[in-house]
Amino acid sequence: MTGLFGIAASLLTGIAAIVANLDFDADIVPFFVALTVAGGAHAWATSTPLRGGRRIVALGITAAWAVAGVWIGALLGMYQAMCACSRPPPAVELTYLGLPATAYQLIGLYGGLLLIIAGTRLAHRRRGEPETG
Repeated sequence: MTGLFGIAASLLTGIAAIVANLDFDADIVPFFVALTVAGGAHAWATSTPLRGGRRIVALGITAAWAVAGVWIGALLGMYQAMCACSRPPPAVELTYLGLPATAYQLIGLYGGLLLIIAGTRLAHRRRGEPETG
């Protein structure tokens, strides 16, 4: 059950990678592909039983995803503060199902982060329960 959080996070970042590729943002596609793989590894790491190396992997992926979220947030903030006032008006932006590519990228990053944190917390909470099945 807890592995579904990692699968869902992987799905979100996979969609973000596809949209980034369609939007000609090839430089950030590998980042989202890496997060997609990390979501799959998190799904494996949080499946029952959560012990030993799998516990460390789950915590490491959660920490790395959080660091990526903070770093991307800082970069976006710096970009808006430094570049937004001196750039020309934006051209017509491509949209996918009514949303720009940036929305999919932020949903993939931060939505995935919330799912990864929830999966890790749930796995830690269930760690003391006996195995079933």
